[in-house]
Amino acid sequence: MTLAQSASGPWDEPYTGDHLSEVLGPAYTFDVDTRRRFSIEPYNALWPQQFQAIKADLVSDLAEENVKYMSIEHIGSTSVPGLASRAITDPPSEIYRQAVIDISIVVAASEFTLDKLEQFKEALFWGNRQGGYRYIGDGGVEDRWSFKVQGVVPLRNLYVVAQGSIPLRAYISLRETLRVDAALRQEYEQKKRQLAKMSYDNVLQYCNLKRPVIRKIFLKDGWTHEEVDKAEEHAKRDWPRPTPAEFYGKYEDFFLESKTTDQRASMATPAAG
Repeated sequence: MTLAQSASGPWDEPYTGDHLSEVLGPAYTFDVDTRRRFSIEPYNALWPQQFQAIKADLVSDLAEENVKYMSIEHIGSTSVPGLASRAITDPPSEIYRQAVIDISIVVAASEFTLDKLEQFKEALFWGNRQGGYRYIGDGGVEDRWSFKVQGVVPLRNLYVVAQGSIPLRAYISLRETLRVDAALRQEYEQKKRQLAKMSYDNVLQYCNLKRPVIRKIFLKDGWTHEEVDKAEEHAKRDWPRPTPAEFYGKYEDFFLESKTTDQRASMATPAAG
């Protein structure tokens, strides 16, 4: 089934709340980046294997719909050998006590268009190998498309970004610099461990507190202060917080009567090991 063939549904607009279970019950809890509690987990050699498994699923699902892209990149802390990573502990369930794998799909700048976004929305939602990914807007970062999948391990953040964009440069710069600079890697990990002891109203507060050390990492990689300022401007916003009923009201029957997405998500690639 394609989006054109299906009834209008929640994949057509971004999710902006963070307590879907209030409307649909715990079986439909949706994982978004407004989580407030987390721990820091030591580096796990399984993380690259988990990324490769997720990548294989993405390659298959995108090929089904002939969606073209340049590369699929492992980004974030789990992509840096030896670096501890943030692990989700909200809600307090063992399935969430694990690091989140961050993935970036890179497309040509000339193809970063609304038509391309529609291709990704359809392929990632209906893919046979994984499927279930839903578009959730930009996640507070300009020039980025964010996708989430419900109830699947390993947990993951999926982004689509343009070649040459500020978000992609930031992802790669952070990864490559921390892979080779042990002192900065240790400083970054210490900062995250300090922040893990605090609580936050939203993820933006946590990200803002990491900015000084991230600035040091970018400057070490050759960025100017002006370029870092511009990158921070791109990432200074957070998702709005409407109630679940405000967003899901018109789709409540769809979620309660159809479990197609849930069933597909339950068959996703499990955590390696």
